[in-house]
Amino acid sequence: MLDKINEFIAKPLPQQILYFNEMLTPKLIQLAYWLALVAVVWTGLEKIFSGGLAGLLEGIVHIAVGGILVRVVAEVVMLFFQMQGDMETLAKNSAKPAPRKATAKKTSKKVTKK
Repeated sequence: MLDKINEFIAKPLPQQILYFNEMLTPKLIQLAYWLALVAVVWTGLEKIFSGGLAGLLEGIVHIAVGGILVRVVAEVVMLFFQMQGDMETLAKNSAKPAPRKATAKKTSKKVTKK
């Protein structure tokens, strides 16, 4: 993780954002995941402390199910970007077929008997 941060700092910020040499969204997915997870826990805790016994159960279920759903959504988005990267690698590594050489037809001399 520290290597990625150092790599990010090494390039000028306008080059990272304005040019489409690299995808920006995969870098932001982890941040979005943590923010969504904090939101899920926050709302779950609100339900736990504001609704009595029913709120306690609802809050625990909300935190458990919400946390799992946030993780699944983040993994699906990251999967799409991983697939895109794999397709780029596959396209770079696939060899183009060599052009066919023009072959001259072999002509045989007919032998005639006299």
